[in-house]
Amino acid sequence: MIYLKKASGYLQIVFSAILLAFVYYVFIITNNFAPAGLNGIATMIQYKTGFSISYMSLLINIPMLIFAAFLLNRSYSFRTLTYVLVFAISDPHNIKRVLLGENIGTVVEA
Repeated sequence: MIYLKKASGYLQIVFSAILLAFVYYVFIITNNFAPAGLNGIATMIQYKTGFSISYMSLLINIPMLIFAAFLLNRSYSFRTLTYVLVFAISDPHNIKRVLLGENIGTVVEA
């Protein structure tokens, strides 16, 4: 029963990350504004340089998650890492590139 509860929690994390990536693209990217927080910084960097929001979000969040793993609960850090990875993979630009077989390491133009 514990495993079912844990799996349900991770399923909720994955679903919410995919949903937020879709909402982020529909409302923020298409309207050319940047929200507050780390993803807002990643969004501004993409607007100025063309570097993908999902990759910049990973570059910003991964070191903080490693730091948090030592200071906070490791299970919290792992759940947050799951969310960050799914959010980055769920970026519509990444999905399009994967489906078209394009190089994942290229810079995405807005």
